[in-house]
Amino acid sequence: RYAFAEEVKFDYSSLSGVTPGTMKREEIVKVWSMFLPGFDQTMHFLANHEVTLNINKNEARATCYGHALH
Repeated sequence: RYAFAEEVKFDYSSLSGVTPGTMKREEIVKVWSMFLPGFDQTMHFLANHEVTLNINKNEARATCYGHALH
């Protein structure tokens, strides 16, 4: 829960086609708590992480390539 900022911009458009949006961390925890227990097991591969910091605006942007098996 506290690994996220209070609000997080999510972009899963390449996965689902849904327009990117902003979610509050409590909403993320609530949605994932209902969704993830439905899987017997999961495996996620993440690579090519890129993190950009903007100290003046107190912001960070992180991107990576991912492949998930459920």
